[in-house]
Amino acid sequence: MKKLGLRKGRRTVLLLLTVCVLSFGTGCVSQHPEGGSAGADSGEQRIVATSNSTLWICDALDLELTAICATSGDVPERYRGLPEIGTAMSPDAEAIALLDPTDVIGPASLQESIEPTYQAAGVPYTFIDLESVGSMYDTIDMLGEKYDRKPQADGLIEEYHRTLEDFQEAVKGKEAPKVLMLMGLPGQYIEVTQNAYCGSLLDLAGATNVVRVDDEQNFASWNTEELLALEQELVGYAFGFVGTCPYCGGAPCARIEGKPCRHPEKVRPSLEAIGFDISQTAK
Repeated sequence: MKKLGLRKGRRTVLLLLTVCVLSFGTGCVSQHPEGGSAGADSGEQRIVATSNSTLWICDALDLELTAICATSGDVPERYRGLPEIGTAMSPDAEAIALLDPTDVIGPASLQESIEPTYQAAGVPYTFIDLESVGSMYDTIDMLGEKYDRKPQADGLIEEYHRTLEDFQEAVKGKEAPKVLMLMGLPGQYIEVTQNAYCGSLLDLAGATNVVRVDDEQNFASWNTEELLALEQELVGYAFGFVGTCPYCGGAPCARIEGKPCRHPEKVRPSLEAIGFDISQTAK
């Protein structure tokens, strides 16, 4: 990735965090950024973006869109009020086809389930790889080339490199914390590996992810006993999970009712539990 002109570093952090938060809403698999056959060489572009993270990338590249996905997340101001074509997980291929798009852009993590519907509807598409921070910026570079937005893409890439260099200089010589990042699902945790988007953020931040795998898995699945045993082995690590506590099933949290936690020996804090507002941070 080439290093050219610098822009405001805050936008880099925003883009990284936005994609990080939104990546938890969709699974991650390894895909190539160019999953389809959209032409961008002539005529008016009618682009449809099918995920919230894709909206923010298109906005950063100064791309105009014809339609967007339905989303509960924030939408860049320029895209508010545009037609909606279904959710990221279930876009309406027939509704998209009626818009006669020149390209439909969405995350490669959903390619396996969605690509057949696009092929049946005869719409051009591009699946972009948001699996890691590096692949996201490769995707930005690719879209910059494809849509004549090289200055915007190069600015974002340089911004990323400069922000990363500044951060690495700030933590130089400091001991790397050991981090176990968990996602809370009903009845279980899954562990974030170095291959997932958030796992790659840990590496960039100079932390040591204690969950390392030899294959391309983005998540591992350990039971509570294995996690608690690992906890006893580690000293000085940072422990947190994303999402809700899985231990009480469908029962309301006892703490909300002013009662002691039912599982104090197992529960661990999430970022939200100690005052972080992830949605506002991503803005």
